[in-house]
Amino acid sequence: MSLVDNIHKGKIKFTKEQFSLLDFSFIGDLYFDNKCIVNNIHFEGNYGITGIIELIMYCDIEIIPSKDGKFNYYKIIGFDDDYTYEIEKVIFPSNYFNPNKYSKNVYYGNPSSSINISKKNNSDIDYVVCDCICNNFPVLSDNFLIDGRDINIIHNRNYSNEEFIKSFLGVSIRYKYSGGEHGIEDEISFHNDFELILSFMLGYDFGISICKFINLNSNSVETYIIRERKSNCNTSQFIFSDDIVKMRDFVENSSIFSKVKNLYYKDTINALIKIINESDVLINWAVLIIALERFLTNLLIENGYKKEELIGDSKNLVYKLKKINGIIKKIPCKFTDNKLINDYRNPLFHSGEVFAANIDELVNFFFLYLDLLYALIFDNVGYTGNYILRSNDWKFGKLF
Repeated sequence: MSLVDNIHKGKIKFTKEQFSLLDFSFIGDLYFDNKCIVNNIHFEGNYGITGIIELIMYCDIEIIPSKDGKFNYYKIIGFDDDYTYEIEKVIFPSNYFNPNKYSKNVYYGNPSSSINISKKNNSDIDYVVCDCICNNFPVLSDNFLIDGRDINIIHNRNYSNEEFIKSFLGVSIRYKYSGGEHGIEDEISFHNDFELILSFMLGYDFGISICKFINLNSNSVETYIIRERKSNCNTSQFIFSDDIVKMRDFVENSSIFSKVKNLYYKDTINALIKIINESDVLINWAVLIIALERFLTNLLIENGYKKEELIGDSKNLVYKLKKINGIIKKIPCKFTDNKLINDYRNPLFHSGEVFAANIDELVNFFFLYLDLLYALIFDNVGYTGNYILRSNDWKFGKLF
């Protein structure tokens, strides 16, 4: 049930099923194209366990949802007694809702950026607490040491939602504020990188839902950062299964944290998440081939190759695999024959089909090259432990 269905006498009534993690209500100004178009609007909203931010706006004027087939993006700046609110980008995907008994138009908004909620008079920050919601997480309670931060991960609450027929798990990530040169901006950058590493290990978009910066002396929350997340996973997606020792070894004893700052690492991990959560094997093959070639290209550039040397019909995926193997000398020869190009890559990209393989061969060969991409990542970050090999009956091991 949406917030629009719960409007009553100009106020929003949230249902218990939504298990709101955070409710908010404030007066704000609406901006379009960097110009304030209306002042003193009443906004209300909530953030529920399904990862969706719901926002309602009560406004006297008509807001145009879209123009020329594209959504109009608006900006909101507001306040209440204690906090200021800022939403950099929000769309109103449909026309306003205005029952006759209400004096104002009611809009259902969809924030496409995070919501920043800051205490008006910020004091020193002592601690950072990140509340996350997911429907599966292997770590019951543990600590990770990463980038100088001692991070405590605990399960803090179980939720149940009949509407979605799922159980949701509340996960809290806590650590002492580092007080970096750029303050909260440093912490947000750290969160983005840390959640990408978690996403890589878990195989789905593990996003930090609500980030809170806390002052212990006043026992008050100084800042909230809220982002919309939709997570779905099962344990078969975890590259380390539920082995917390392997997870900690990977996080603490490899260079993954410095590597994920590179754009091509972010792109590769996001591609892996897309692959693992997509059921169409041909789409998976296409995404895997692009991700593998992009990853190899960037590795070769890091090892002294020029981009122009890696472009051309003869500089295909197998060519790049042979070149990178000339550096690391670990890739088995079965990965560097032309079967990948002739039987899979070329037919798929030129016709949308793979004619030389039945479905079992298609899947098995796919798992083999998916394992190869994981192996290249692990080798590049210096991780030497075992991980799940999908091409070997999902057992722990190493490709090389």
